[in-house]
Amino acid sequence: MITDKNMMDIIRIEGKKHKISQEEMALKLGVSRTAINKWYKGEYFPTITNYVKMCEILGLTILVENTNR
Repeated sequence: MITDKNMMDIIRIEGKKHKISQEEMALKLGVSRTAINKWYKGEYFPTITNYVKMCEILGLTILVENTNR
């Protein structure tokens, strides 16, 4: 199971691979660079909407599994 921390680690690593700075990610999402920094450090976590936007920016796919069967 992927946690918020795992997801942000993946996004942070992919951001580095794509050479997208925290400032650039913040501008694309319409949030502050400080917010991005806190998300990357695991102090806070983004909304699901911002997770999806970051994944779109980085070309990542999110698969959701329904575990309530």
